[in-house]
Amino acid sequence: MIGIELSEATIKNREPKEDNIYLINQFFIHHIAERQREIVQCIRKNVNNPYITKIYLLNERIYTNKELGLKNLDKIVQVNIGKRLMYSDIFNFVNNEKLSGYIIFSNSDIFLNETLKNIYYSNLYFEKSAYCQLRYEYNEEHPKRSKLFGPRSDSQDTWMFHTNFKLSSQLTKSFRFNFGKPGCDNKVIYIFKLLGYKVFNDPSFIKTFHIHKSDIRNYNFDKDLINKPHYYVFPPNQTSSHIDELLTPKDRTFKKGSINYTRYDFNNENNKLITYLKRKIENNEKFIIPRIAGIENDCAFIGQVIMSNNNNIPENLLKTINEKICPTMKRNAGIHISDMNTYLAYSRSYCQSFLNSELYLDWEPWGPVYQAIPQSHDFIVNKIPREKVWAYTMDIFHSIHTNPWTHTLRGKRLLIISPFVYSIKEKIEIREKIYGIDLFPECKFVLLQPPQTQGTNPSRPFNIELENMVKFIDSIKDQFDIALVSCGGYGNLVCNEIYNMGKSAIYVGGVLQMYFGIYGGRWLKERSDILRIFMNEYWSRPKEEEKPQGSELIEKGCYW
Repeated sequence: MIGIELSEATIKNREPKEDNIYLINQFFIHHIAERQREIVQCIRKNVNNPYITKIYLLNERIYTNKELGLKNLDKIVQVNIGKRLMYSDIFNFVNNEKLSGYIIFSNSDIFLNETLKNIYYSNLYFEKSAYCQLRYEYNEEHPKRSKLFGPRSDSQDTWMFHTNFKLSSQLTKSFRFNFGKPGCDNKVIYIFKLLGYKVFNDPSFIKTFHIHKSDIRNYNFDKDLINKPHYYVFPPNQTSSHIDELLTPKDRTFKKGSINYTRYDFNNENNKLITYLKRKIENNEKFIIPRIAGIENDCAFIGQVIMSNNNNIPENLLKTINEKICPTMKRNAGIHISDMNTYLAYSRSYCQSFLNSELYLDWEPWGPVYQAIPQSHDFIVNKIPREKVWAYTMDIFHSIHTNPWTHTLRGKRLLIISPFVYSIKEKIEIREKIYGIDLFPECKFVLLQPPQTQGTNPSRPFNIELENMVKFIDSIKDQFDIALVSCGGYGNLVCNEIYNMGKSAIYVGGVLQMYFGIYGGRWLKERSDILRIFMNEYWSRPKEEEKPQGSELIEKGCYW
């Protein structure tokens, strides 16, 4: 997952807020002399910067004056940490030393000039924010001609915050990865966003300069890349052409400027959803929020193609349906399609949920979900134009430190449809302890386990399973106001049936279990940052009785 954001330009405060400025990085001896001279040149320039109060070098060993290339060490404090620097070391050092002031940490080949004075005019002292700065490539012969790198959104070498908003020791664990690894800068932004910081990438406001004429790299990009999620922040006022070049998938062609780059930002998308839900709830209006799914979306799309072709099915398409679509629908989505009539019925019901919606959840065009279903995804978006919210907005942990959208449901009676109702039942009373806040203040809960027809579990044709579930929901419709749904291939269809009952429904998807601290292999692998930050003794894996037969075959057992 990669989120994107266009940075605001800094609005300078009228009065400066002066404070200590501490620079923290790591010095080392490079085995190539030319590269070493570049590193020494940077540390000299930083020592001579009048705005830097102190430079802390968290080194693998203590270096001599000669090795540092410095005569005056008044600003330098070396600390032997005995290992390669991790970002978490920065935050832990700030906490342990009780530093107070502006904190800057950077790569060793970066220096700052007199524009550092502008940090006093920023809002770092007053609000939970951070600068993640794109660099200028230093032109030694003509410094004023130094060019901005790119301009790029996926490259930062210097980070700044104020200790008024420092991290607890628990939260510093999320930064346990090394400097200098490809993707580390994108991971830093992601975690800052995750922890509720407002992020700026405003390179002209506080200029940072990179000295690296030698162009020597000590990593293998593919091997050393820091695991996603990542986050990109574009400098202010950059044109979309730069973004297109960075993010256009290699195997797909997008027209320049065709992607909406004001989207796919956690805060904007979350706020859009909150605004919509508040309006609907305050006006006492029912709503349905479906989500573009995976194999289900392909299934529905092919069904629409068949119906538009007078139900004529080319032989190659029939082969795809029988050998790929239907087996995957049964195994992963729990949808048993017994014949072509039920296949087309599924397609109609799936698409109807989008037709009934004012807003639905979609995917970023450079991400893995879209890349797996590009044609069917585009079909829904183009044929059923509605307001859209990024599907990753359902990853509620992205807004724990800001404004969870679930708070708009305050006081509502919620129907939770999930395979993990036995685990969820045990979490209701302790839910505030899972993330440290109550995601569902003053809410009451009704729990329903949908048909467990995925994997190798037996199943009747999906329409019969669906009909029985809908009958039961209809019998309890007076007990709930809004349904939060996670039930595989039944999801959008169930939401639509609930909407037709005069109730509201949101297809949250598989991540719903994480709202209650129930994690599976997917989140261990793909959201390890989340677990490092939030997981405690109140979290758990699903119960054994919540595993269907053949659970290991369902998306590699990711939910369990």
